[in-house]
Amino acid sequence: MRQCFPWNPLCYTQGLKRSVEWGRVEELLKELVNGAKMRENQGQVLQECSLPD
Repeated sequence: MRQCFPWNPLCYTQGLKRSVEWGRVEELLKELVNGAKMRENQGQVLQECSLPD
């Protein structure tokens, strides 16, 4: 198992790539949550606007 030290630029760039990837994952999760909230709101509006049986 290779150890990463702060002075090793290869390890630093790998850590940077990981942080960029996790940043993209977080952005995707935020968009998914926003979409779920929008769908939930649309469902509530549809229920409020529907005619009673």
